[in-house]
Amino acid sequence: RDAIMIAFANCGTSIFAGFVIFSIIGFMANQAGTTVDQVIKGGTGLAFIAYPDAVTQMPVSPIWSFLFFSMLITLGLDSQFTMTETITTAIMDQWPQLRERKGLVVISASVLGFILGLSLCARGGSFMFDLINSYSASWSLLTLAIAEVLLLMYGYGYEKVFANIEEMGMKIPRVMKWYWTAMWCFLPPAILFFVLIMTFVNYSPAYSYRLQEGKYYFPDGIQVLGWLMAA
Repeated sequence: RDAIMIAFANCGTSIFAGFVIFSIIGFMANQAGTTVDQVIKGGTGLAFIAYPDAVTQMPVSPIWSFLFFSMLITLGLDSQFTMTETITTAIMDQWPQLRERKGLVVISASVLGFILGLSLCARGGSFMFDLINSYSASWSLLTLAIAEVLLLMYGYGYEKVFANIEEMGMKIPRVMKWYWTAMWCFLPPAILFFVLIMTFVNYSPAYSYRLQEGKYYFPDGIQVLGWLMAA
């Protein structure tokens, strides 16, 4: 029950956020007397330039500004907590003897992440951000998702997954077993494979809007660096 509630809450929050975002973009386009695609180009300017400019034009703008930047701070902190916890959990699962020194593991992971992030604070940090943004959530993430589904459902076995669920005292009706079998074994791998193929078909080298009007494509050597990060 809790898992179903979380799934619906997650989807509902995404839909609500979509209404909020596109309402603000539409408001900005109406104020500028132009179309939505001419108002913004995405990227960091969307959160730190376009949206702040929009909320200053709304009634009671200080309250909306406070709420907007509070949302950004909590979103950033939440993302950092999740990322740090994922890294430290993987490390302690690989080396169980480190569980007694969890605090040291968390501090070490945080310091390493801080050092790796210093490149984003340099003069070319905005370009580094665009490069990471282009390659970090691309084909590598899809490949990991496909591998996870195939290994769990076909390597470990979906029948064992059902057995593990029943071991926790949860009874699954036969109809729901058919549904989850289709969702785990057939539909997600097919969709992920299709998205992965289309990602390569529609591949475009990483670019930035920060240097000149239009798209500035990074040199080949920087593109290779992006591929290495993705790999």
